[in-house]
Amino acid sequence: MVAGSLMLISGASCGPSADSQDASAVKTYTGIGVVERITPSRQFVQIDHEDIPGFMDAMSMHFAVMDTSLLTGIGMADSVVFDVRVALDGVAIVRVDRLPG
Repeated sequence: MVAGSLMLISGASCGPSADSQDASAVKTYTGIGVVERITPSRQFVQIDHEDIPGFMDAMSMHFAVMDTSLLTGIGMADSVVFDVRVALDGVAIVRVDRLPG
């Protein structure tokens, strides 16, 4: 169970493609946090985030990024608001915006 959960959260493929998924199996949640790390490939970002209601408690989490261009203008220690898509094929950030201040 733990290994399967880690695969899902890391964005690893573990099910049908997004195109073949039932829309009810795909959910999007909004979070707020601080960027701790962006991988050199910009395919992953680590965010220390507040509670994401209905999805997970506050923690520091490594997320896959759906499109590397989403991180344009985002840097270490930036406060961000982000949308994370949760589906059978994985979890990935689909929107991220830097918060003012």
